[in-house]
Amino acid sequence: MFLINGATQRLVICHVQNVCEALMLAEQTDSGGAAYFVNDVKPIVFKDFLTDYLATQKIRLPNLEISLKVARFFASFLEKVWKLFKLKGNPPIYNSLINTLAIEFITNDQKARKELGYKSLVSYETGMAEMTN
Repeated sequence: MFLINGATQRLVICHVQNVCEALMLAEQTDSGGAAYFVNDVKPIVFKDFLTDYLATQKIRLPNLEISLKVARFFASFLEKVWKLFKLKGNPPIYNSLINTLAIEFITNDQKARKELGYKSLVSYETGMAEMTN
């Protein structure tokens, strides 16, 4: 596994119990199809998240990095190979995956907190502890 640009981008995550809590709160209101983002309390650096997540399974995060430019080059090349040879599925790395793994995307859940009374019930630390083998 290569970390694209060192996996230094931030991301927001949300424990499944927190998502369920937000859904139940939305069902109890007159939100009428309004859209809400729900997050755990604060963004986290992707590399830190991966390190913590893999540690729950007693796996160490490899210390291999690749630049975004090089990752995009390989992704574009492999996408062309897959298309040319009509291979099934996706290549091991492709541009949409790079967008997910390497581009920062932060959402704001203040609307859900204000209008629904949403609160993160399960902390990041508790969520990670639940996954420990």
